[in-house]
Amino acid sequence: PLDHGCRDRQALRPLEPFGWRAGPAQRRRVRHSQGMSLTVPVYSIAKVYTALAALASFDLDDDVGAYVSQLRPDLAALSLRDLLTHRSGLNDYAGWPDYRAAVEAREEPWSHEHILERAEVGVPGEFRYSNIGFLLVRQALEQAHGKPYFEVLAERVFEPLGVQAHPFASLSDWRRCDHPAIDAGLRSYHPGWVYPGTFAADPHEVARGLALAVSGALGEATARALRVTFDVDI
Repeated sequence: PLDHGCRDRQALRPLEPFGWRAGPAQRRRVRHSQGMSLTVPVYSIAKVYTALAALASFDLDDDVGAYVSQLRPDLAALSLRDLLTHRSGLNDYAGWPDYRAAVEAREEPWSHEHILERAEVGVPGEFRYSNIGFLLVRQALEQAHGKPYFEVLAERVFEPLGVQAHPFASLSDWRRCDHPAIDAGLRSYHPGWVYPGTFAADPHEVARGLALAVSGALGEATARALRVTFDVDI
């Protein structure tokens, strides 16, 4: 039925990086597994958790260069607030043909330094989605706390909210992902290509944590910040 198909596509959407699509067999397995606790990579949903960690760590009006060493002057001058709201003017690597080709060929991820060398800063203020911006926020969190990205999120966000999550930064981290639609081809995708950082979790657990944060579990100031809306220029 059409209703089942819509639900299946929604369940599989987190598993569709770079054009991957589930066929009828995978969708049937999803229907059979509904109601189970399944762990998947959350990909860009992690950006909200990154923002929660930043809210707990920084004055968002500070320049990112106050926390990340050896940045180019134009990158160092970008504010954390503009980076988190995609209004820094930074470009995004997702549109680079050689990036997409390398991912599809399942090559090893490039270094963070390589991505930042190719970063271009345009006019700030208008909405321009940028994974590079969240890479800078990730680096700020890691350098300020002296810990890897997942450990920072665990300490500042997951543990206070009681959210169960797992690292997703290397090929071996796929072992925790048990969704029936995840096949060998998808498991060959290296999580290191997700430069802003991400993690793996049950989507219901991720949604529960966000609901708690919006409800004030991390403090009313954080809840208010999450409820602020911005126009998206398209």
